[in-house]
Amino acid sequence: MSSKQVFNRCVSYYLRLRHYSLLLTYRERKDGCDRPVFFLFSSGMISDEERDEVRGSLYAGQLKSIRAFVQDRYYIPRLIISAMVFLIFYLFFSLVIRDPLPLIDEIILSAAAALICYGLLSRTDEKLAIYRNLASAAHDSLSLMKEEYSEECAALESYYDSLSSYCDIPAMIDCLVSRSEDYPHLQLSLSDELRKAFVSYTDENRIYRSYMKHLNNVRTDGDLRLSSLMRQAVANDNLDVYLLCILSQIM
Repeated sequence: MSSKQVFNRCVSYYLRLRHYSLLLTYRERKDGCDRPVFFLFSSGMISDEERDEVRGSLYAGQLKSIRAFVQDRYYIPRLIISAMVFLIFYLFFSLVIRDPLPLIDEIILSAAAALICYGLLSRTDEKLAIYRNLASAAHDSLSLMKEEYSEECAALESYYDSLSSYCDIPAMIDCLVSRSEDYPHLQLSLSDELRKAFVSYTDENRIYRSYMKHLNNVRTDGDLRLSSLMRQAVANDNLDVYLLCILSQIM
């Protein structure tokens, strides 16, 4: 039995920040739910373009979950077939070829054949009926996505604006690295699902995960190297220090 599960409940939060939009998503598996259900919370009505963007992102995430589920489910049969291919090629190179190959060459060639077989079998996952059915169910459910107003989203957007107006980017970096509290703090009790969505976003985003780890370990007198790295990341559009500040208060 597969240890992985296909998520069938997806709760998303759409935040309009100063220069971009951010989609936070929490996925879970609920018993008794045959088809996936999608919820979208935002601070107001979203445009058709924004809705299409959200649906595309959620569908890609759902396909990733389905692909992992199918690959895990058929891992043992795929492994057995690949092992049989290795054995057949090994016996062929050992017994059939007139000029015997060195043992190491036989093993390498047989292993290469097994790996190719494993890769080809993996590529057939998307052609399986179970994959197509789950993908179709996700696509149909996304067209019925439930959209609701969220005071949490409105409050977070307002806080982001006030934070970016209060501190410029260099000052925000200095506050984070030196652990200074000279900035307005988030006065909002987040729902459990929104908090989990922030956690999921951080776990899936290598850059924010890395900087959160560095900030947790930074010395109280600051870290000039970390400050320099953050400034460079901001310059390359790889880091939003105001979002990082929000994450540091939530996590």
